[in-house]
Amino acid sequence: MHVSQAVTSHGFALNVTTDLGDFDWIVPCGIRDRGVTSLKLEADASREPTMARAIHATARNFGWVFQRQMLWCDSIEQLLAPPGSRI
Repeated sequence: MHVSQAVTSHGFALNVTTDLGDFDWIVPCGIRDRGVTSLKLEADASREPTMARAIHATARNFGWVFQRQMLWCDSIEQLLAPPGSRI
């Protein structure tokens, strides 16, 4: 993943509770011999994933792996605003 001026040039998708039916119409990432799944289908039934938990876990682990601090922003404008300003 590359981020420059708050724009990613590579990324990833994480299916949390996604309806996977639309994947029947495409070949995701050009991989024909593997299916698509979601955290909901793979998780222990006693701990169903939520979007909030998935976001927090992904950000925490991404920061740990790449040794970077992750920040929550509601918009690109908030991210690019000068320090101390309020948007």
